[in-house]
Amino acid sequence: MAHIKPLDPLRHLIRLNSTVYLREPATAPTAGATAPTAVNATVENKSLAPRDGTTSPDTVLLFPWMGAAPRYIAKYVAGYATMYPTARLVLVTTDMADLTYRPRAAQMKRLEPVVDIVRAVDQPGSLTLMHMFSNAGSHTASLFLQAYRDSFAAARADPTLPLHAMIFDSGPGSAEFRRFAAAASVGLPQPWYLRIPALFLAYLILGTIWISIMRFQRRDPVDRLRQALNDKRLVRLSAPRCYIYSETDALVNWKDVESHGRDAEQKGWTVVRDKYNDSPHVGHMRTDASRYWEAVETVIQRGTEGKGSVR
Repeated sequence: MAHIKPLDPLRHLIRLNSTVYLREPATAPTAGATAPTAVNATVENKSLAPRDGTTSPDTVLLFPWMGAAPRYIAKYVAGYATMYPTARLVLVTTDMADLTYRPRAAQMKRLEPVVDIVRAVDQPGSLTLMHMFSNAGSHTASLFLQAYRDSFAAARADPTLPLHAMIFDSGPGSAEFRRFAAAASVGLPQPWYLRIPALFLAYLILGTIWISIMRFQRRDPVDRLRQALNDKRLVRLSAPRCYIYSETDALVNWKDVESHGRDAEQKGWTVVRDKYNDSPHVGHMRTDASRYWEAVETVIQRGTEGKGSVR
């Protein structure tokens, strides 16, 4: 019997380089419209429906967790395609090399297509949403914010990305070696004969980096991204943010997530918190899809209204 290769869950996206994918909206919204069937088939919550176009983001920037499997990423792509069918979606993946040995300049270079896309649609009144997962997605999102600012240089008075709203899923955490190593192991191969050497190599690399941080007092990448995402030079205060996290997350301490949110509040950002009691790391949408997408919609609406209470 011939071997049938499984379809790529992200095959409907345009691949711009090794880490960046683009989904352009198919058509303008109409009454009763739905997302394309190829994407709709992966929606976790079958009750999702297109939202009011007046509150729809024009662009969604999605930064998944490290080593996220395409079949999981596709569920979030499907959710946005269903709720906001006229939104352009840009997906940027992250691997362990980005958090360990890959030069920062090389990572910034790969983000150039994202900068070009956002700059092309950056018009007065345009709405851009940033949705990031865990420390890895937050890391790449922070690099994009810096790359966007750098792209303008002295071209305009305020080169900060005019974000509409931000979603933090399962992060950001802190540079705790045990949790960081556990997170790095999530995206490794599952067969034991591949996983064991991959784990050995991962711990060797992470251990070397950890020792260099402790020995030479270098800034660790997690501390760097935490500061960047609360930097008013990179993120405007007008963008409300929602932290979705869990007390039972084994990879990111919920107290670290809350401390980042408190720091954001003290600096002037509107913060919404949605804390789960029993969901795993980046598993909140799988645990309660209706609640998850309601939180997303809420922060988007607050960004549109320019207001929002804190809970």
